[in-house]
Amino acid sequence: MAGLAAPMRRRLYALALGLVGALAAIGAAEATFRRDEASVVYLWDSGRRFATRPGIGGANAESFRERDGMRARTQGVRRRVAALGDSLTWGTGPAEEAWPRLAEGHLGAEWEVLNFSHYGYDIAQSNAALREHAWAYTPDVVVYAAYTNDPLPSTWIDLAGRPVWIARDGLLPSPLRRASAIARRVEGAILAPTVDDAPDWAFYRAELAAMKADADARGVPLLVLGLVPWVLAAPDRGACVADPARCAAHAAVADEQARISAELGLPHLPVLPAWRAAGVDLAPPDPSDWQHPGRAGHAVIAEVARGWLAAWDAGAP
Repeated sequence: MAGLAAPMRRRLYALALGLVGALAAIGAAEATFRRDEASVVYLWDSGRRFATRPGIGGANAESFRERDGMRARTQGVRRRVAALGDSLTWGTGPAEEAWPRLAEGHLGAEWEVLNFSHYGYDIAQSNAALREHAWAYTPDVVVYAAYTNDPLPSTWIDLAGRPVWIARDGLLPSPLRRASAIARRVEGAILAPTVDDAPDWAFYRAELAAMKADADARGVPLLVLGLVPWVLAAPDRGACVADPARCAAHAAVADEQARISAELGLPHLPVLPAWRAAGVDLAPPDPSDWQHPGRAGHAVIAEVARGWLAAWDAGAP
């Protein structure tokens, strides 16, 4: 027995070292992945599912790119608008250059346009932002800025080049996903490549119908702004010439979104005709960004929204 003790001790010692090393590697990976997630909070019990951490990128205490302390209306404000949407409403420049704040400036001191959008949100997440946050601000009008990827349910987000699974259902038990950044990355790496990028029109229609029913029950009008990639404003040059199939696909989605709005009896204002008529350079500072317009594009969206809101106000009680 004595002769076996030393080899056994060495094996146990090596096993212990290996276990410690593995645990250290797992801990280091967990710390790295959590550092990648530093700008994000997961809202597991919310329909929003994820959001920007307050204080980062202009996000307020509720993780929207909006001013804090806006629950009570500013003195003299007569009309309040809740704007919903994704990154085309969140904006890629300063919050003051995104269309909701520009529209507010055009409408004047009697109006507040509050931005409840968030990058990466699909229509269900926008609906959750309305349901869980925006209604508490008692808006007189809701403007949903529908983008052409909103009919595709958001199931994962990209953080530092790694997909993170945010859908409610996945491979892993919810407690493990909530507890471990490694688990979130592993699940994202496995499931993200399997996601079908075709629009889910039943999903889109159901969420828009629910949004309308909620607004109708409160006696609040709902307007749909039809947004598309800014490159569609110049279909005869640039990105649409290089990749006509991609542009055609987005145009077809926009047409179907407009059809569903009409079917539900919702006013639907496509921004594309105004972009084409503006005759200005809509490109953002990063010319490789084929989706998001620059400040000039946001100014056109703001003017389209302002025109409808002013006309509604003139006819509203």
